[in-house]
Amino acid sequence: MKPTSRVRSAAVVGVLVIGLEAVLISFRAPAPAAPRVEQMERVVPGLTEAEVVAMLGAPPGDYCSDPGRFTVDHHSLSQVPIDFERDAHRTAFWRIDEARLEVRFGADGRVVYRRVCESVDQRPRARR
Repeated sequence: MKPTSRVRSAAVVGVLVIGLEAVLISFRAPAPAAPRVEQMERVVPGLTEAEVVAMLGAPPGDYCSDPGRFTVDHHSLSQVPIDFERDAHRTAFWRIDEARLEVRFGADGRVVYRRVCESVDQRPRARR
């Protein structure tokens, strides 16, 4: 094989690798944006889980910028009371730096309870 053929072969392989990486990157789904407290407080009884996810723009999960952060639910910003014994079926949580949303869905898959709690960082100040 001549030196120019090797160079051409290496160039073709390089272009193919770069093209494959570009295709793989384009198929990677972007991470959902973290919900905001204002969105959390708009969750009301009667919404389905799909409607809640659409409203918040993200599925249940931890969206804190520092996942190792230890937080405590300091106090409830807002909540909708229910009879837990009768209505609660499944619970989902959304956690962001400022707050945590707890949503309970009834047997029919609709919101029966929502609580938004303010988060307070409990780590010693020297470690923040």
